[in-house]
Amino acid sequence: MSQELRELCHLLFPDDTADQTEYFSEISDYIKKLGSQNWEYVRKEPERLSEEMRHLTEQTQELAFTNYKTFVETAETSKTIMKDLGKSKDSLATFLDTTPLFIQECEKFSQMATSIVKEKSQYNTIRSQSDKLLELLELPSLMREALNAEDYESALDIFTFIRNISKRYSDIPIVQVLIFYIKK
Repeated sequence: MSQELRELCHLLFPDDTADQTEYFSEISDYIKKLGSQNWEYVRKEPERLSEEMRHLTEQTQELAFTNYKTFVETAETSKTIMKDLGKSKDSLATFLDTTPLFIQECEKFSQMATSIVKEKSQYNTIRSQSDKLLELLELPSLMREALNAEDYESALDIFTFIRNISKRYSDIPIVQVLIFYIKK
């Protein structure tokens, strides 16, 4: 755009400090059009613009009148949407605030569940080996019976068996109990 037109636009619209090229381009085109017309056309231009403004105002009012219900519904819908968006925002904020605590609780639960699963596995192993455990628990009474019957060889075999088990499995509570009863 030429410098003269830019200066003219700034003179006509002093409040518009932004250099809006597209806006000034439209004004420039309009000024060029006016500049190429005769005096009679230019003299009637304010009247024509007033008539066009009146016509546009009437069209806008008619549009608002004929579509009043739609405008009201749109406004109500917009209000409802904004209200729902506000609720959604609050819900999201609550969700984001509580999520870390929920994750911590889930991790605690997972750890507890892992511990329970391990214990269950141990109990299942004990249950499946219950016959063998009963045999181990009977060893002290068998040894007493062998000693009472003066069957020292059998008693010595039982003692040797328990001692060998205690060397391998001394950390198992049932083996510790066996050692305690044998030493009595």
